[in-house]
Amino acid sequence: MGWKSTIDITRREAIQAIMAALDKTPYDDMTNQELESIMYDLNFGDDLDKPYFGRNFNIVDKLEEEN
Repeated sequence: MGWKSTIDITRREAIQAIMAALDKTPYDDMTNQELESIMYDLNFGDDLDKPYFGRNFNIVDKLEEEN
């Protein structure tokens, strides 16, 4: 018997763990413009199956509250 114990995790947890391990991109260190560029490169706004379809967008640090 090995030193590790066995646990049950969901498919979602497995996928999230795999994606986090594979994606070492420092998104928190990127500028808003760099993030926008990545989103456009991934066809956000143009791809019907992704969020923001039919929209252009600007990434901002905080949304201003509407009065």
